[in-house]
Amino acid sequence: MENETKCGIYKFLVDNFCLQYYLVKPIPKLYKKCISKIRLSSHNLLIETGRHKNIPRDQRICPMCKLQFGQNTDIEDEYHFILMCPIYRDLRKKSIKKIYWSNPSVYKFVQLFSANNVRDIHVCTWANILRKPVNF
Repeated sequence: MENETKCGIYKFLVDNFCLQYYLVKPIPKLYKKCISKIRLSSHNLLIETGRHKNIPRDQRICPMCKLQFGQNTDIEDEYHFILMCPIYRDLRKKSIKKIYWSNPSVYKFVQLFSANNVRDIHVCTWANILRKPVNF
């Protein structure tokens, strides 16, 4: 995902065009919206907001990590936000199965957000963070 462009993760999550499974699951609309925002790159992470401000991709560094650790080089994308960012470590441990975050990989990230896998992430815990308005 390091060099992906807009909706880079979506092509790994969707292999055919049909109604996605998580959209018909009996979960609250807010959680479906949160999952959709991550899957479609429609969120306020710097990987997207920086693209709209013409910030070079390699300079879209996670502001939370930069604030806490000084010189950080991790790009604030969906993978970093959900599985890597140390700021969200406690939240991650409470809301995502250990198999995904204990030894994270892009493959595990894709598994976590695959269309049929809404039970392995408790989206409600991430919803408030992603509900912040995106300012372009």
